[in-house]
Amino acid sequence: MAKKDSERRPAAKDAAQNKKSAKANGKSKKPSVFKRMGKYFRELKAELKRVIWPSKEKMKQSAAVVLAIILASAVLIWIVDALMTQILTAGGFYSTTSSTTSATTTAVTETVETTADSQSTETADSSEQVTVTVAEATTAAASSN
Repeated sequence: MAKKDSERRPAAKDAAQNKKSAKANGKSKKPSVFKRMGKYFRELKAELKRVIWPSKEKMKQSAAVVLAIILASAVLIWIVDALMTQILTAGGFYSTTSSTTSATTTAVTETVETTADSQSTETADSSEQVTVTVAEATTAAASSN
């Protein structure tokens, strides 16, 4: 035997009836947005009146402490950075100059000067020699590191 919907859900039925009766009494209606905002600002003003504001001297003292801590932190970070740079440079992990570039440039310059001095009559041979020498200089510079 099947139960009727009203027998199965008495709580839902009661809630619906309560909602209807509340609407009839005008209780469920929210105040307008402007009334709620006005209430919020009135409460905010009352709360701000209860706040104990610090004196001028206390504000200056607090600001000085904050600035001193910021300055000390900046100096500490700078010192740690300088020390880590020195340690990594001494350990070989960090280098400010590139030795590969200077070795390659020197080798290419010497090869070009040598090729120009030999006064080769065939330009194809001299350009091949320069290309091979650049490749050799790059390989030699990479293997020396």
